[in-house]
Amino acid sequence: MSEKEITVSELVLGERKFLHDMSNKLLVVQGMSTTVLRRLKAEETVDQKELDKLQKVVNASMSMVEMLKTRRSILHQVEIKDEDLS
Repeated sequence: MSEKEITVSELVLGERKFLHDMSNKLLVVQGMSTTVLRRLKAEETVDQKELDKLQKVVNASMSMVEMLKTRRSILHQVEIKDEDLS
């Protein structure tokens, strides 16, 4: 793979977007799983609505794994010159 040269500003903007997108997915996982866990702890029946929430948790988790793999790959291709860091 060839390395791509970018500025520190471009790198920072990319990381901000990545963190924003990852935060949104984490909030979905946290919210949906908390709701289902509460019902399970109360030994309530889990209905289709809760199963749908669990599916959203799984989907968001899989999406985050792919996002991390993609971002890691992008960062491994980036070359930052030392003078950009000073």
